[in-house]
Amino acid sequence: MLEIAALVVGLISSLCIVVLAIFSISNSLWKIPSWAKRVEKDIEYLTKSIDEFKNETNKKLDRIIDQLTAKPIFESKSPFTLNELGEKISKELDAEQISGTIIGELVDGMKGKTPYEIQELSMNFVQTQYVPNEYDLKKMQDCAYNNCTGMNQDKDVIAIKLRDAHF
Repeated sequence: MLEIAALVVGLISSLCIVVLAIFSISNSLWKIPSWAKRVEKDIEYLTKSIDEFKNETNKKLDRIIDQLTAKPIFESKSPFTLNELGEKISKELDAEQISGTIIGELVDGMKGKTPYEIQELSMNFVQTQYVPNEYDLKKMQDCAYNNCTGMNQDKDVIAIKLRDAHF
């Protein structure tokens, strides 16, 4: 009888251990999905950040390559002044009119800036944020084709006219 009682106590304690083990495992398994979701969100954020960095770097590299192979549109003096080709592009694009439509977006950011900072702000804005309407885009493409220049040079002309419109 004592042996049976010892056997029952052993079985009950073994059963308790198994139940506790199952409870511990299920509790751990419950935490894995929330941990996995956090890791997934972190990976998604990193992927997005890397893609943004890559796109920004590609834009800058494209601009550098365009500048290395481009016909000059500026006089070699300070501040940037359009040369004969730059003036021709300006007229073909009606760059003063385009810059007039853009300046409203930048006028607050230009307050209190030095002439150099205004020039850089204008160049960076036109190159990275300005999205031409269909009509202006067509003019820019035609102008780039006709003058054997690139879109970035067309945008540089617009940026100089934007800078000049501020002064």
